[in-house]
Amino acid sequence: MINKYIKLAFVFSGLSLLGGCNDQYLDRVPETAINNENFFNTATDLELYITGLYNFSGLGIYQADATSDNASTTGNVEIKTLMAGNASAATISGGWNWDQLRKVNFFLQHMQKAQISASEKAHYEGLGRYFRARFYVEKVQRFSDVPWVDKALEVGDTEYLFAKRDPRATVVEKIMEDFEFAAKNVEPRIKLGTVNKWVVLQEYSRFALYEGTYRKYHKELDLKVSANDFLTKAQQLSEQIMREG
Repeated sequence: MINKYIKLAFVFSGLSLLGGCNDQYLDRVPETAINNENFFNTATDLELYITGLYNFSGLGIYQADATSDNASTTGNVEIKTLMAGNASAATISGGWNWDQLRKVNFFLQHMQKAQISASEKAHYEGLGRYFRARFYVEKVQRFSDVPWVDKALEVGDTEYLFAKRDPRATVVEKIMEDFEFAAKNVEPRIKLGTVNKWVVLQEYSRFALYEGTYRKYHKELDLKVSANDFLTKAQQLSEQIMREG
């Protein structure tokens, strides 16, 4: 009988504890994870997040060898595979990874709530759009037509998740818009070793030169008529760097 009362006492005490739980205590924002509630509030938050977007990969070869035939052929694993006649979906179909894009779009989606000046916001938005442009430059150079996504995708975004590829011309237009915004708003003088206006301009110019040349000589794209516009833009941007930088 005593054991029975002891068991009942434990049951009732447990129920009283459950009933006395504070919902506010249980529903708390994680302090060690980045989310749109506890982050993106200050310039320091934005700077930390942007640092996580840096993905400048090394060449994997000696710098002195970077422009040699060895770097262009023997040093390139995919070209070696093609030359050996061993090309297959398993050996050359890499590159279809979209993690970086979601990180960038997540930043652009939430950074506007930061309590900073309008010029600072434009600077950080410019950095985000610069990294998105870099991402898509690589995708266009590798696959040509790719789906353009300008939001941080969630599981239920089936419209985007199963979307067809957008035409190269459409994606390139978006890339140029991102580069243009970044070129106008990213600050020219910031912390040493970080992306500034001049870094943006040189990559903007380089891509304009690439795209103009590609359209000029790849007639199958049926985009040759716009090739000179890109080449002219590359010249103008390069002159701006030499004149101002």
